[in-house]
Amino acid sequence: ERATSYTSKATNGDINILVYQEACTDVLSGEKYNKKVVVTVNGKRYEGCGQHLFDAALNGKWILQKINNRLPTPTDFAKGLPLIELNLQQEKLSGHDGCNSIFGGFEVWGSKIKFKPMASTKMACPGNKNENEFTHLLSGQTIDYYFKDGQLYFYLPDDSIIIFRKG
Repeated sequence: ERATSYTSKATNGDINILVYQEACTDVLSGEKYNKKVVVTVNGKRYEGCGQHLFDAALNGKWILQKINNRLPTPTDFAKGLPLIELNLQQEKLSGHDGCNSIFGGFEVWGSKIKFKPMASTKMACPGNKNENEFTHLLSGQTIDYYFKDGQLYFYLPDDSIIIFRKG
């Protein structure tokens, strides 16, 4: 079983947290989670279900506004401005890049999003100026995100910034 491990030493004892990538159903509430969690504190073991914490405002549709100070216009794309839809519960991404439909998975860890490699349809869209640009920047990347003035900012490892507005 593959797990992510977190360990901390404190004056009151050690704590170890193992987060497993497997479905888990809470026995008391019946609520379903996508992580099994095992916590060991001073040798005492606790098991349960969990998920990474995130800002619920991420959930929903986001329309591309800006890539690195460049303002794309709807006429740059066959289907209008690219958009992504983030489904936090299912950890699934869908949308389009202005031409092709895109889809993939992701995980949110606090203020970071880890995007899994994205897939897309392969339609030709003559006249599309920047097809694939933002999906190429996000696919397979772990990025920081934050909100400012009601917009969603993605801060990428290469110092580029992508800005979205709620759709």
